Amino acid sequence: MVPVAGALAPWLALTGVFVLAVGWVLLASRAAKERGPALRLAVASALLWAASGLAAYLAVYRTTGRNQYMRRFWELAFVRPDRPGFLHHTWKTVEDLVWGFVAGDPQIDRRPFVWMLHVGSVVVLALCALGILRLARARGWAAGAWLWAPRSRPSLARRSASFRLRRV
Repeated sequence: MVPVAGALAPWLALTGVFVLAVGWVLLASRAAKERGPALRLAVASALLWAASGLAAYLAVYRTTGRNQYMRRFWELAFVRPDRPGFLHHTWKTVEDLVWGFVAGDPQIDRRPFVWMLHVGSVVVLALCALGILRLARARGWAAGAWLWAPRSRPSLARRSASFRLRRV
């Protein structure tokens, strides 16, 4: 059932591939310990998910990625350090996320609530920082590698082992 559910993810939302990546790391870490059925599940999932993701990319996402209108529409939605005004765009992204969570509709005029939005964004960032500290204290600073995966040196297997993952 897990491989089939995962095969649907790229078709439902492009961000599903990130959830699949985390799921596969969990499957692989379990397979490294147990072998047998867990290993077969991890391999089958990887093959099926990769085939489904590739098919979704070729059928839908590739043509959309070349569309100039879509590029302009989404240009400011992605925070890039090389863009002028990086810090302003980063802060705006945080506020957009907080506003979307609180208001539920990004079209609602936020001007009357802008000072509360600033305060709420600071509170959300502070809570995220406290969560990172809590995670680091509970699981060690190696857990921070999950937050900085592209920049870190440890392998995924060592990172997952640092969390002492257990079957629930």
